[in-house]
Amino acid sequence: MIRAVIFDLGGVYFTNGTTLAIRKFSKVLGVPEKKLLQLFNPMDGYALEYRTGRMSRDDFWGNVTRALNVKYSDYEKLENIWKNSYRPLVGMQSIVNQVRKRYKVALLSGNVPEVAEYMKKKYRLSKHFDVCVFSFEVGFNKNHPKMFNDVLKKLNVRADECLFIDDKKTYTETARKLGIRTVKFSSVRELKKRLRQIGVL
Repeated sequence: MIRAVIFDLGGVYFTNGTTLAIRKFSKVLGVPEKKLLQLFNPMDGYALEYRTGRMSRDDFWGNVTRALNVKYSDYEKLENIWKNSYRPLVGMQSIVNQVRKRYKVALLSGNVPEVAEYMKKKYRLSKHFDVCVFSFEVGFNKNHPKMFNDVLKKLNVRADECLFIDDKKTYTETARKLGIRTVKFSSVRELKKRLRQIGVL
């Protein structure tokens, strides 16, 4: 029996802000998107270290600006573009509100500290979710079981009592191997359909 539903942030509850930011960075800096994707890859390198709390903000942007051959002072402009690339997906808040009437709801995100704190404050995430867990707090991203074990502990539920929604197969596969039921997100419309089929809506 499902007792809790876990939502991803970027690409599910919000737009995929990193992908959108990379497109904007490419235009602003004149750098190929391919190079930017390597630098901001959440599964590897500087970005993974930053997302899991193992690299500071200054070190991350220092490495990125050197790799892109741009002034370090430009990082605040880039960071603001990144923050503002996250926008709530129309219809998702309504889904969360409906689900929360019957189940615990959690937000699970692999985002970086400054972007996460910005969104927590601007969109009052703690008001809409019973639990919010970020990778930099846990020390691992969503491709690691410890990220899921942490949110399960905070929700006080077993893996088989949870449903996890994410737009990336890598992360839904990690959850599925732990016994968590999963839905791969493609659109708000499709999510509503799947949740109704499962009996959550």
